[in-house]
Amino acid sequence: EQQLEQQLVQQFEQQLEQQQQVHQEDEAVDEEVEQEPKPLTPAQRNKLVAKDLIEMIHWVQLDDDVDEIFDSCPEVAEKINQFLQLDGVNKKIFLEYAMDQKDAYVSLKTFLDGTNQSQCRNKIYGKAYIFFEKLRLLEGREKSEERLRNEELFPDGISTSEPDALIGSQEAQSESSDEDSETDLKCDEYFA
Repeated sequence: EQQLEQQLVQQFEQQLEQQQQVHQEDEAVDEEVEQEPKPLTPAQRNKLVAKDLIEMIHWVQLDDDVDEIFDSCPEVAEKINQFLQLDGVNKKIFLEYAMDQKDAYVSLKTFLDGTNQSQCRNKIYGKAYIFFEKLRLLEGREKSEERLRNEELFPDGISTSEPDALIGSQEAQSESSDEDSETDLKCDEYFA
């Protein structure tokens, strides 16, 4: 009888101990939930703002399907470089969120290092053109003088298959002013 009684007491104590452990674990979880979230660092905040900006750009609807490109590869590369200068934007975020090209670092580097229209076949070219066209519309900017000139010179768009397609129009392009600030991105206001 004493053995049976001792076993019952032991079982009771074990059950009681298990219940206390469960109760303590529940309290620990409750404490974790009640703790205030850690404030974001400026870098984390800027990355979130950059991702939100990119998401806003993706929501912009173009008037029709953009089949024609009216910016040259160097113009698009310049816009990419300007965008990469924004706080919170880096190549990884740009590729993953803006281009939907998570593993395209080589394509981006090749495109940015290209000269003239040598990278017109690069998959970054068309996607980046559309992205920056949506950004222009989001910001409410008019088409730049260079863009309007390209539309006049290339009514069907700049070729994405012939790297030499712009050679005949280089004289017209060289007349464009380097002081044209219309192509500067205005995204800085999002990071204020």
